[in-house]
Amino acid sequence: MRKLWNCTFAGLMVAAAGMAQVVSTPIIPVGVDQVYTTGMISFTSSQTAQLNVLNVAPAPTATTTGGTSTTTAVPCSVQLSFYDSQNRLVKQSAVTTIAPQTAITLDLVTSQVPAASVTTPRIAVRGVVKIEPPASTSSTPTVVFASSCQLFTTLELFDTTSGLTQAFTSDTRNVNTAVVVPLTGILR
Repeated sequence: MRKLWNCTFAGLMVAAAGMAQVVSTPIIPVGVDQVYTTGMISFTSSQTAQLNVLNVAPAPTATTTGGTSTTTAVPCSVQLSFYDSQNRLVKQSAVTTIAPQTAITLDLVTSQVPAASVTTPRIAVRGVVKIEPPASTSSTPTVVFASSCQLFTTLELFDTTSGLTQAFTSDTRNVNTAVVVPLTGILR
């Protein structure tokens, strides 16, 4: 037992000594996009697929205690897209800013689907939401690790004529890849 304690203590001392050096690797400015996808959904010529995104961040509110102040609510810049089952872009919106408590949508009907994506009478697509990193207002490069956007995404399928919803999902997955960012001042 004493040998185990001595080995553990020695290991901790070696690790602490190694952490005393400072790495001088420069900071690399990085913008990290957040990308979310829905699952696949199939639809036919009588249906419309609709990707909906709501910014659920609280709307700015004014307070009168000690003067007027507002809460900071960050608008989110997003781009909505539809991809087919072979990961080919089918339709894409322009980058749009969504204010807090507002929503945007992107509709897709079968006549908008490129011929390469039509393999059967049913066309399988998924919705993709890309959150653009906040624009830097400084001339100094900054590192952006994540967006503060608070979005709620849904994908629905509805009958084009009646408007009745036939399928609905709010299940999304983050599809980002890891980004390695060297940092200065890290002890090793």
